[in-house]
Amino acid sequence: RRAIQTLVVAGVLGLFAALWIAPASPHWVQELHRNQVLVSGRGSTSDPGPNGLTSGQVESINDLQAFLSILRDDPSFYNPASYLIGGCLILLWALTVLRKGFAPEQAWLALAAISVLTQLPIYHRPYDAKLLMLTFPACAMLWEKRGMLRWYAFAFTLAALLATSDLPQALLLILEESIHVSSSTLSGKAVLALLQPAPLILLATGCFYLWVYMRYAAGRLAPQRAPMVGGGVTFAE
Repeated sequence: RRAIQTLVVAGVLGLFAALWIAPASPHWVQELHRNQVLVSGRGSTSDPGPNGLTSGQVESINDLQAFLSILRDDPSFYNPASYLIGGCLILLWALTVLRKGFAPEQAWLALAAISVLTQLPIYHRPYDAKLLMLTFPACAMLWEKRGMLRWYAFAFTLAALLATSDLPQALLLILEESIHVSSSTLSGKAVLALLQPAPLILLATGCFYLWVYMRYAAGRLAPQRAPMVGGGVTFAE
């Protein structure tokens, strides 16, 4: 309900903004389209391929297109493949949300999963990865559980944060430049994928939180908390 109310408010504000802009710039839709085509062209600033203007920089694109373009630098390949992989995961998430009942724990897990999955199919850069902070409540909740699940949550969340942070990306780029990796060979493609790990790590993190959310929603995840220090008592939700 709150999401729908927010959508209505945003839609009304957007409508008034469009009506306000229209008299001053009657062709703004066509101009916006031309601008998007220009910046998304081959070799331009928003080209996710290895030849993109910002490729090999700290603020490079980190969606699935950036990884798939290493395998084959062809928009007719990496765009549909990115939409298909990311879209299917988001569709699976949406079906789980609609079919299962609501609980606070499920809400945190659902929010963690979608905050990662929405960065995969289309254009996103590392500064968009601030959305990963939405995984913190779910990670903290899983950390309270017993077993290896807490360590998986910690490892995936930490890896996603490091892979999209400026300093680790800068160090990887320095390493990439020092060894002069080429994307023309199979071994070069593999090395490039390892030196630009953000897309794959985000994919793994999104799949992990989606998997945990689906198991929790289906009642297959034991909701027991870890014992309190010194008390020796295990609390069950």
